[in-house]
Amino acid sequence: MSIVLFSAYRSFPSTIKGLGWWAASCLLMLTTTVLFALRGIVPESLSIVACNLAMFVAVGFRLIGTQKFYGHEPALRRVSLIVVVGTTGAIWWTLQVPNFQMRLLLIAPLIALLYGEQLYVIAKTAERHFVSYFFGGITLIQIVLVLMRFATGFNDNVNFSGFHAVDQTLSVYLTIYSLMTITMAVGFIMVATRRLHVELARVSNVDPLTEALNRRAFSDMYDNEMRRIKRHERPMSLIIMDLDHFKRINDKHGHSVGDRVLIHFSSTVTRLLRETDHFARFGGEEFVALLPETTAVEAQAVARRICECLRQAGNAEIPAYTVSMGLAEVTSGEENLDSVASRADAALYKAKSEGRDRLELATPLKLVNSGSELACGYDPILALSKTGR
Repeated sequence: MSIVLFSAYRSFPSTIKGLGWWAASCLLMLTTTVLFALRGIVPESLSIVACNLAMFVAVGFRLIGTQKFYGHEPALRRVSLIVVVGTTGAIWWTLQVPNFQMRLLLIAPLIALLYGEQLYVIAKTAERHFVSYFFGGITLIQIVLVLMRFATGFNDNVNFSGFHAVDQTLSVYLTIYSLMTITMAVGFIMVATRRLHVELARVSNVDPLTEALNRRAFSDMYDNEMRRIKRHERPMSLIIMDLDHFKRINDKHGHSVGDRVLIHFSSTVTRLLRETDHFARFGGEEFVALLPETTAVEAQAVARRICECLRQAGNAEIPAYTVSMGLAEVTSGEENLDSVASRADAALYKAKSEGRDRLELATPLKLVNSGSELACGYDPILALSKTGR
């Protein structure tokens, strides 16, 4: 398991953290097994004290690895304190006043405390998915096992002559505990692999600069929305947006400033759209928004809000900029993305030729107090529907 986790640590992206801590934890768990097997052969300072030290550090590393994986601040001080207290107790009740029962009553709750904090991190932060439930469930079982072992410390019928004492309860505990220790590492690998799949899917679907969808992912979203249109016969609008004079921004301020403009535009539009809307970068300075259950009239209200925000965008980090837009309402459940994008793109070309910083409609639309075009600087009274546009 240590080799598997270390291999994942070397091959997974650096955004997936905690794998190295878990790999080291498994290696330390192996060390405890070796030391435990050498009892009676090596001095008790190694077979008992060093064994318990390695176990405390191993469980602490699991907690730290889990915290780093889920983005929590590592509990280095608490783990260090528990390691010191537990190891000190092991030294005292092994070398000074040998007492297996007292070692058990001290060590078990400290181990349960470390696992308990790990379970808290999982319950608080992990996504609601099967692998998270599995990981958390194994951790919970481990806590229950350790506490059950702790409870035997108060049972007068248990033989406390030593850890090797013949005791059926101890045999069952060691078997299940060992199994859960390995299974917990499997659970962590599962959640790490799940995170890897999510990140890979995100990278394949998202533009790396602006974090908007890419063309392929947007095409999939369009197909999904078209299936809904066919079932429910609801409106949908598509807006193609192109930043005005973007080449001048790059030439005058440099490409790094141009990148910041693109990022600002993407974040501004994303903030103004609903969660059910889809926003993508088609390439260069051209973006597209798909607005389900939105008529052309309602989509114009969205365009107006975007223009208003952009007028206030100029600051010390980015220059002022505007955007031209072409709007097409999807009127047929059979119209593919290329077709509706072509209509919107023709309207965008007209907006550019008519002076930029404006919206043009791909098809004639009767607007309140307006003709077939809407300048971004114009603020007509638009009737908004129940969608909250």
